[in-house]
Amino acid sequence: MNNENLIPNSERTPTELREQTRKGGIASGAARRRKRDMREWAEVLGQTLMTMKTPDGKEVAEGDMAAAVVLKQYQKAINKSDTAAAAFLMRLRGEDVQKVEQVDDEVKRNAIREQLKQLYGIKD
Repeated sequence: MNNENLIPNSERTPTELREQTRKGGIASGAARRRKRDMREWAEVLGQTLMTMKTPDGKEVAEGDMAAAVVLKQYQKAINKSDTAAAAFLMRLRGEDVQKVEQVDDEVKRNAIREQLKQLYGIKD
């Protein structure tokens, strides 16, 4: 789209503004309905029972689809060191991801300071 072809709202007539607003409202309603339908499908599918298996095919437990999603996220976080999966699980459990990252950074800095003190014989 060319910026030269855009017409600012200040140069549009009240009828044009009303028509654009109406179209936006219609599109917004359609998007809300799509999101609502997706939430409903997620709820229905989340309650669907299934047997969960390990990657080697051994049955672990029977649970709903939501439990399977959580199990898969744990597997990704542990087996593949997937930090996004770990962050998802922390948010799901109500933990503050940023706070934990800050604590980890502080712990790392303190450990490095201690190593440097020992290495160079620095006393407090």
